[in-house]
Amino acid sequence: MGIFIINTDPARDENCPSKLEANRLLDDLDEESGIGCRGGTLHVVRVSIGTGILFMPYTIHNLGYVMGAAVFLLAGIIYYHVARMILLTETKMCQQLKVTHLSYVELASQIFRASPFPFNKCASPVKYLICVFYSMPFANTVYLVVMGEAVQTLASCFEIKMTTTIAVSILIVPLTIFCMFQSILKILIPYSSVTNVFTALLAFAIIIVAVDYKTESTTLRPIGDVTFIPKSLAMYIQVFSCTSLLFAIKNDMQKPQKLTKAFGILNVSAFLVMLVHYGFGLGLYVSYGNAVHSDILKNMPDGKVTYLIKSLFCLTLFVSYILCFFARFNNVWTNTLKPNFKNQKYASVVEYSIRIGYNLLSCLLAVTLPNLALVSAFAGSLSLIVDIGLSSMLVLLHRISHQKISFLIISKNVLIIGVCLVLFVVSMIKNVNEIIT
Repeated sequence: MGIFIINTDPARDENCPSKLEANRLLDDLDEESGIGCRGGTLHVVRVSIGTGILFMPYTIHNLGYVMGAAVFLLAGIIYYHVARMILLTETKMCQQLKVTHLSYVELASQIFRASPFPFNKCASPVKYLICVFYSMPFANTVYLVVMGEAVQTLASCFEIKMTTTIAVSILIVPLTIFCMFQSILKILIPYSSVTNVFTALLAFAIIIVAVDYKTESTTLRPIGDVTFIPKSLAMYIQVFSCTSLLFAIKNDMQKPQKLTKAFGILNVSAFLVMLVHYGFGLGLYVSYGNAVHSDILKNMPDGKVTYLIKSLFCLTLFVSYILCFFARFNNVWTNTLKPNFKNQKYASVVEYSIRIGYNLLSCLLAVTLPNLALVSAFAGSLSLIVDIGLSSMLVLLHRISHQKISFLIISKNVLIIGVCLVLFVVSMIKNVNEIIT
């Protein structure tokens, strides 16, 4: 199960884990390697403000600035509420199992195992299905495509002809090298800090450029296309989605309880992410109107300022890519598969094979998938099921198994699960129709 009991009493030898396992746990508990509230917030903001911000003006154009704000706010409230509940559930499960931490995969497995029939029979299938989901590098694929287009644009400044495929193939080399040796979350805090500053400056610069190159005035719609709500909501969920990173941060924090406090990482990062995304999207929708593109960078005119913006944006996504990889790898391998790996002699070989394979798969998808916005929407649809629907089910099952249930808790979680299933089906149908047409 990947769960080990920590024994602080040397006299109780029968409960002590093996030396290898004990060393791993002591490393996890070392406060010097932990991150604080500021570092955790920087990481969450860095991952959340990524490629999703490029699609905000287009979704506001389709939904209208009033309905767009309402849908975006709804997505944020749902996601961060469910994220807070699943993190609190993880804390309670750790206390019950007397362990320091659980990954999302382990948490799901343990809750299903302790649930009544027939859910207890689903523990192993659920565990490995979540591992498969976190092994699908859709977010990293989107990062690669955007970075590849930025490198392609930069190469054109020097009159170098380069396709996006070649650019992505070049980028995957340094990214893989970084991912091969990245194992401590705290090391990335300075990079997240600098690139978050870059992101703020870039967002401001893009808006300034949009004002200078404003198109003919158009009527701004408060209410847009209602049929666009499911797909937009799925994309917004993908913007907020960072459950695996939240678990990685919590498990590495000096004081994990600060993650879910009133002014903790979760609430502060939620406010910043929502403010930046909607402010950016609304500003550019006002500037470009009906001419806004699904990828706002394609609205930018050719010039040195645009080249600089794309280059710096590429650097910010470089860090986001590594953070996203770390969170997923930490969830699937470090905290789930590695502790159960029977032959530790070959564990390192398997670990680095997974690191390389994940990045190569990201590269393969980046050069084969044609539509960036469609990939993001598809990933958002899957995130609806795992990060929202499954998390709500886990909270509900945990309450039921411990007989701490009420009508409000049941109705709330059942409603969230139902909404997720409906939105998943509708958004997937819309995505498939776009692929066909």
